[in-house]
Amino acid sequence: MSCWSDQRYVRRLPAAFLIASEHRTKAVESFTSRYGIDKLVWFEIYDDAAMAIAREKELKKWRRDWKIRLIEEQNPGWVDLYPGISI
Repeated sequence: MSCWSDQRYVRRLPAAFLIASEHRTKAVESFTSRYGIDKLVWFEIYDDAAMAIAREKELKKWRRDWKIRLIEEQNPGWVDLYPGISI
């Protein structure tokens, strides 16, 4: 979702591995490359696309401190999770 910077990034990722890789390598000009976001520190998995979309919309309305608390509950050290999910 984000990195150590002040930016928090919420996005539903239908092709999570490809998109996460593109963000890490800054292969495409995007929000993440503009703000130097290159770590995956939190994610959720859904089997149902409608539920994933609803959750994404919900999280985008959250205050910054709520998002930080959500991340720190699961990943207090803000460890990059990408290596553990990549192929």
